[in-house]
Amino acid sequence: MRKILFIISLLLPLSSFCQETGIYINNINLGELLHATPEQLNSMNGEAYGTLGTPYVFKEFKKGNIYFSNKTMVKNYLINYDCYNNRLIFKKGNEHYRIESRQIDYVEFQHLPDSTVLFRQVFLEDKKKIILMKILYEGESILYKYYSKAFYEADYTGPYSRENRYDEYKDEYSWYIDTGSEGIRRLKPKKNSILKIMEPASTEIEQYLKKEKPDLKSDEELIRLVEYYDKQTGPTLFR
Repeated sequence: MRKILFIISLLLPLSSFCQETGIYINNINLGELLHATPEQLNSMNGEAYGTLGTPYVFKEFKKGNIYFSNKTMVKNYLINYDCYNNRLIFKKGNEHYRIESRQIDYVEFQHLPDSTVLFRQVFLEDKKKIILMKILYEGESILYKYYSKAFYEADYTGPYSRENRYDEYKDEYSWYIDTGSEGIRRLKPKKNSILKIMEPASTEIEQYLKKEKPDLKSDEELIRLVEYYDKQTGPTLFR
């Protein structure tokens, strides 16, 4: 059984992560850890001039810890997740560098002085690639939030223009769930999708939806829904 619930509204202590996932050895030098030269790390410019929005999940770079698949870690780097290009970016001075997400197990972003949010690297079958996704809830099931961005080029000339005077990144979101037996599947904010994925307790879930009328595009209400589902199904044998 899972020992901890990761819920968006909870404040996670900075030290709680390693206690639940095993030991990661601290590595002070990220460049040495990746065995990479600055050229291989691909130094990048900052935000594009004249563009609305950014490709990043967070408006500002945040201090955080990176946990790698070889069980090493680096701490207190200024990092952000470029969800448009699916790559983790760390900042050193005025330079931005990228780390390929396939090398990463988890990323822990400092949310407040004494709390963090956690992203896990997972393979999405429908995307055919590895993605960093935010853990909203972890009990018997795991609820993830998938961040992505749509990019729209400036278009304000001609009779069919969209009157967009600037290039713009716009936020997009979706949710995924791992119930243990079927792998990670997209949880569409629709009744039929939810009942299909939660089929082992579909009668109870249908009653819950009818009674509670949750907003299926709300993180908090999806968390409550999945937590309710876990209570109906009990411990799974597939973890």
